Amino acid sequence: MMRRLILTGVFLLTVSASVTAGATATPTGSASSRGTPTPTPTSTVAPLLVAIDNLTVRGSTDFSTNFDNVTVGTFAEDLNIPGITFTADPPGSWQIADAAAEPFGAPFRTLTGEILLQTTPGTLIITFASPVNTFACDFGMNQPRGASGLAAQSFLGTTLIDSTSQLTTTGIVVGEGTIRLSSAADFDKVRLSSLTGRLTPTPTPTSGSGSLPLNPTSGLPSVVPNNPSGLAEGNGGGGCSIAAPDSALSDVCLILLPFLMTVGRSRGVRPS
Repeated sequence: MMRRLILTGVFLLTVSASVTAGATATPTGSASSRGTPTPTPTSTVAPLLVAIDNLTVRGSTDFSTNFDNVTVGTFAEDLNIPGITFTADPPGSWQIADAAAEPFGAPFRTLTGEILLQTTPGTLIITFASPVNTFACDFGMNQPRGASGLAAQSFLGTTLIDSTSQLTTTGIVVGEGTIRLSSAADFDKVRLSSLTGRLTPTPTPTSGSGSLPLNPTSGLPSVVPNNPSGLAEGNGGGGCSIAAPDSALSDVCLILLPFLMTVGRSRGVRPS
């Protein structure tokens, strides 16, 4: 009787493991019965893109723009806005668009008129004619509310001054929000980049470029340590996932554990 129970336990454990492996590797549906593997569908994830509007900076001299009355299709590098210049990375990846044309496939709620739209993933560097201490702009993203965000890093020359991040808080299909960056120290540049993920505690930014590699185009540090944006990188960054334990195999193990311990005691084996 005892031998039969042991064999039954081993059989159940083996069958559970086989079923688990089969659930992962065996195609389902009628194609499986014919021995023809079912093609695995591939999903295309749209690149994360940003649009900005109502840009305002304050300092000894204030600068602002809402991009209205600018010709649609004008590249960021060609904008003629007093006190503000734009540098896109890669070049030509930001241009003026009409918000009413729904470039992200759904209407905006807070962005109106002409907007500065990103067409290829990358960054945007905004340089001011004189140092400022406060930056703000409205933004929209081609992901639902709360699924993505915008990071802003301020610099004085090539020295990192401060950083912040903001998830989208309004909208439905097209998430929108407002990002603000203020600091006691002046800055003359802001770099914007899109990120997706969950908010995490924002570490204290490291001031100064130090030994950080400089981008040959912008002259700014290419990498900022410890991801001071406060967002888990997702647009071009790495990622990780934790696989859940297989429930069927775990359940069988839990059921058989007391039985196997009892068998061990009956044979004089001390469980470890």
